[in-house]
Amino acid sequence: TSTGTLRRAGGVLHFATIGEHNPAVPPVILLHKLGGWLSDWRHVAPHLAQGRQVIAFDLPAHGASRWDGPAPYILTLGEIAALLVGALDEMGIDKVNLFGTSLGGCTAVSLAAFWPERIHSLAILSSALGGRRTLEQIKVLVDAKQTNLFDKNGDPLPTNADLLRQI
Repeated sequence: TSTGTLRRAGGVLHFATIGEHNPAVPPVILLHKLGGWLSDWRHVAPHLAQGRQVIAFDLPAHGASRWDGPAPYILTLGEIAALLVGALDEMGIDKVNLFGTSLGGCTAVSLAAFWPERIHSLAILSSALGGRRTLEQIKVLVDAKQTNLFDKNGDPLPTNADLLRQI
């Protein structure tokens, strides 16, 4: 029912809301997959918005969220979680029902681990958390093996819009 942006860490974090704020029920926060955007939740959000507010975020470098300058080569899950907690603080939201799929699920796990007092419930879908890697190991994975997933700046390539319309 509305969209907005918040200034965060040298960029803009974009979000959309649906449903009415209900002080008795924490809002649902939706976090999308790598290469996705908040519209990935367009079929689910209206059902979740019965009696509560639902807020979907475009994660950094996805959808309408953007950096003002060059994007960082590496942005950790903890850093993304911190950006989201700052956004929730600015929105006056203390506790949430947190949903995440893939990258969004991994981010949700980090947010819940660092700020468990902020989480009323946690739903993780299709997410795989791996062990720690060195920067060199990450560069090999990103630069050598996944070049078809990222552009020359290291940003995720968008999903083909025609494919999204077929769903």
